[in-house]
Amino acid sequence: MTNKLFRNIFILLFVTACFPGCIFEYPQPCEEVSNMRFFYLMNPENKDLFGESVNQVDVYIFDENGIYIDKKSDKGPHIQNNYNMPMNLPDGVYTFVVVGSKKSFFDIGVFDPNAASTKFDQGLITGKSTLESFRLKTTYTHNILFPLEIESLLRGNLIRRTINKNDQSILDVFMIQYRNNIRITIKGLDLTGYTPIIYANNGRYDYENNIPADAQDKIYDAKVIKQNHEFQFDVLRLVEHSTMQLMFVDQQQQMIPRVKPINLIKEIQKSPSYSTQETLDKEHFFDIKLDFSKDTQVAITINGWEIVNTDPEV
Repeated sequence: MTNKLFRNIFILLFVTACFPGCIFEYPQPCEEVSNMRFFYLMNPENKDLFGESVNQVDVYIFDENGIYIDKKSDKGPHIQNNYNMPMNLPDGVYTFVVVGSKKSFFDIGVFDPNAASTKFDQGLITGKSTLESFRLKTTYTHNILFPLEIESLLRGNLIRRTINKNDQSILDVFMIQYRNNIRITIKGLDLTGYTPIIYANNGRYDYENNIPADAQDKIYDAKVIKQNHEFQFDVLRLVEHSTMQLMFVDQQQQMIPRVKPINLIKEIQKSPSYSTQETLDKEHFFDIKLDFSKDTQVAITINGWEIVNTDPEV
């Protein structure tokens, strides 16, 4: 009896070592245990900051036809650099939409492109929701984004990746940071009775990290650092050619006379350091100094790069 028991244990250990991920109590198709690994390298420090940037990872899985089939989530202090998440998927072609976060200030849902309105439906429906309708939407009240201080939010995708039992490679996801900090310092402009806001059209993002047509306009409110002089904004991902305008308004949302909105993304991209989407994604802090001392023009300095004699644009 003892010899038989030892023999069975040896056989089990041998088979487990030789065929990991394919052991079942009853005969059934073997699912490939593919692991997903996450990196956050697109940052000014040029090193992997994934572990210190998130404590939760959500992976939304779509099949070959772009139909939502599953979500895999994990949360806790064990999510660090080199963290691996098992996928446990059968052979096939999949698209993965990945969200890493510390605190939820956003909703995942869908937008029906055939709908007459821009209504957002929270949540994904297995077997029905599509990749094209996927949306990440910021939480807000009365069009003002909340909270003023945005937590770290990482996004990444793997588009149409093939999983098969003969391929043991790890699925690596390289993520980008959505959170950006903008500090605005004002000189030569009387802000008595006025406050700066950032008016943007990035209230929603699609699965490719782009701003869709249904994104809707949103307002970022300022955190006052020095009264009438220095302000701080936490804003979401800066996207080329999108709308992100700095405005000065009173309590009735009326702007300061003769001071037009300033197109921040356009001004930031005048610097050679941020002329591409990739360089915009890599930088997460923008120190912007505005000097209104001249008659009708404003001198702008962005992270030390001076843009002189720039007219504020609508």
